[in-house]
Amino acid sequence: MSTRVARSVFMFSSWEYAIGRCLVNLSGDAMAPFDRRYVAVLGAVVEAGRAALREMDGDEVPARLQRVARSTGKGLPAPLASSLLAEIDASDWLRDKVIASYEAMGRDDPVAEAFLRRGDDWWMVVSGAMADAAGAESAARLAAAKGEVASLQRRLKAAKQRERELGGRIGDLEAGRSGAAEERVAPLRQAADRERRRADDAEERLAAAREELARAAKGLADVEERQRLLYERFSRTRAERSELERRLATGDRGAIPSDPAGIARWLDDAARILAPYREGEEGGRPAAVAGDRAPLQLPPGVRPDDREAIEALRQLGPRWVLVDGHNVLGAIDHRSIGDAAARRNLIAGLGLLARTLAPASIVVVFDSALGGGREAVDAASGITVRFSPAASAADDVLAEEAEELGPGTVVISNDRGVRERTAPAGALVLWSDALVAWLSEARREGVTTV
Repeated sequence: MSTRVARSVFMFSSWEYAIGRCLVNLSGDAMAPFDRRYVAVLGAVVEAGRAALREMDGDEVPARLQRVARSTGKGLPAPLASSLLAEIDASDWLRDKVIASYEAMGRDDPVAEAFLRRGDDWWMVVSGAMADAAGAESAARLAAAKGEVASLQRRLKAAKQRERELGGRIGDLEAGRSGAAEERVAPLRQAADRERRRADDAEERLAAAREELARAAKGLADVEERQRLLYERFSRTRAERSELERRLATGDRGAIPSDPAGIARWLDDAARILAPYREGEEGGRPAAVAGDRAPLQLPPGVRPDDREAIEALRQLGPRWVLVDGHNVLGAIDHRSIGDAAARRNLIAGLGLLARTLAPASIVVVFDSALGGGREAVDAASGITVRFSPAASAADDVLAEEAEELGPGTVVISNDRGVRERTAPAGALVLWSDALVAWLSEARREGVTTV
């Protein structure tokens, strides 16, 4: 029993670690802001790492850091700095070398100290610093936009005042028009036209600046909200782990069964609930839950291409939902299949589905030309996002996943080939049209998915 309970403590610890890593990516999906902020907050670690590499003999430098060691510039490019930080993170031997160099530098950097010393909350210190950096950038954009708006408002006011003055002078001259007066009026008319055009241009720029101001304010609010939600999730996880450790220390098993079969079921349920948030085998993909289940079936009269099919999943309680990402994008709008923004919107919508069908795990698979494929957990929605390897299609990944997971799995795709390949494995196959209709109805009802 002690071995199984210890395994549950490890799962809680892994979940806490994964949530800490999610905090790092508060700025969104793109890796460029991630690398830049990551390198910025850990600049002292990068400096100490380069110093440690300079002290090594050529054959001591890890192969992955040869390019970093050869770089002699004052600043290390972000990709190389990210590689250096990743190697320091993964290698205890290298980290000890960097700690020695850091101590020799005499620096006092709490974030670098946390990253190198690896205290209990080191990821919270690093991710908190990155969240602060993201917030500071948004705040700076907001302040710059406000300054631009104020400047344009002053210029617009001056242009309109000048236009009124010229109009008054024209009126005075027209009141006593003569040949000589007409000659004087013409240049003034031209000057008034120029001022009017300047005023129009200032109004257009003011409108654009106001839009940028709104975007900057929204970006700052989004960063703050994501940070708040992730800190709440982290705090809940810490509290749950502390409670479990307290029970183990006092001998209070609480809701943990005492019989072997009950313990096995309890641990399986814990693994299923924690699976989306921990790093598992095969690059972080949650492992399938063992055990036979009868195939899921829709209630009589409910079609697999209808919105009601998605609603019916609430009662069916699937363990896994596999989504054909590009197929769903095509069902929404065929022009959006290659659009990254549309992909992010779909992932946000699937976050609502995940909360509706909790504790089911949602996996969306996209085609990709990247060798080896990729996989990550989206920080905002908790959805597992997979990209197929270059030699395979998303259809192949979906078929393999359905075969491995077996009954209790739902597959969503309009592709007949996907449906025919996954149904024999016991998967309940629904159409992308059903999911699109369900998401559309949820948004009409004013449900927030982000």
